[in-house]
Amino acid sequence: MRRFLFEELPAEVSKDEEYQNAKKYSDRQNARITFEKKLVDKFQEFIFDHTEAYRKFTDEPEFKTWLANTLFDNDYDQDGA
Repeated sequence: MRRFLFEELPAEVSKDEEYQNAKKYSDRQNARITFEKKLVDKFQEFIFDHTEAYRKFTDEPEFKTWLANTLFDNDYDQDGA
């Protein structure tokens, strides 16, 4: 979560074209308004994407089993066990 909040989210907002234009062609207040709008948009995208993944994980036993098996196998095999 920390990586998302302090690295990924700010990076996504920072590279947004509308925000870049607001920084370039508007005053600080308008850039701030655009920044906050984009922050909300990106955060909502994140929540939606992860809610869908959580729903799939909890509603589809086959997916949950596949994911658990895949992640376990990847982790267990990394250590050469």
